[in-house]
Amino acid sequence: MTLEASELREGLARRLGGPIAHDEELGVRYGFAPDGAVTSTIDPLPAIEDDSGDVARGALASVLDTVSGIASMACLDFAGTCTTLNLRIDYLRPMPAGRGLIARATPVGAVDPRRARLLTIKSRVGTPSDNGPFAVAVGRFFRLAHSTPPPPQFHGDLPQRRPSGAQSYADLMGMTEAEDQRLVLPFRDGLIGNGSLPSLHGGAIVSLLQDCALRYARRAVEHPLEIASVHVSFLQFGRAEDLIAVPRLVRLGRSTATLNVVAHQGGGIELPTAEATVTFVSAQSAKS
Repeated sequence: MTLEASELREGLARRLGGPIAHDEELGVRYGFAPDGAVTSTIDPLPAIEDDSGDVARGALASVLDTVSGIASMACLDFAGTCTTLNLRIDYLRPMPAGRGLIARATPVGAVDPRRARLLTIKSRVGTPSDNGPFAVAVGRFFRLAHSTPPPPQFHGDLPQRRPSGAQSYADLMGMTEAEDQRLVLPFRDGLIGNGSLPSLHGGAIVSLLQDCALRYARRAVEHPLEIASVHVSFLQFGRAEDLIAVPRLVRLGRSTATLNVVAHQGGGIELPTAEATVTFVSAQSAKS
């Protein structure tokens, strides 16, 4: 069954307890492509840009995560809620800012909404006048056992937390460095993904993990590096509190590097929220 855009929004509100707060911050709009793919679009905004004039990798990760998660629930006709088990993103080339972006997601294979428990979703992000994707992703999503969503939670001052005041993606996210090259994502209402729990947006978690790895890699080598891919495993729901990322170097070569990053909250690194393997290539290779 193909849903209308209004049914999509209503289904999200019913299953997640309200709007997706972090998507509201980024200005994400949802819809369907003519072929039935779920789409997410964002207009050009300073809050999704990095300091080099490109769309920030974290913003791309957030829109890919959200369009994939929505597609997984749409496959179930919003009869159930899905959570992300893992997500792999490949960044194909830098995406220039100022054009807006559109992401689309479709399931891999046929899905029976009455029986499906594990879904695979592929997604891509480009521009409205797209000549090819700037990043692609594959995610695995698990259908939660409960059939009735928990009661919705209050999103605090969400309507006022639009990105109009943020001058960059870094400004919007407000990550701060701590000792031992750790990186902290301070909690705020705008980082909520599932308001019925509430839990952190998966894209915000990915953003922290890959930004922590990028800062470490750029200190470790003299030549510029860019993220080629990130593979994230979500180990438990991110609670409504600060998230801390801890990097570990796996391999450092002449033109590539690999880092492992673990994100945790109050329980410490022994109880991780998510873990990522981040692969880098030289900036020259990334632009070729």
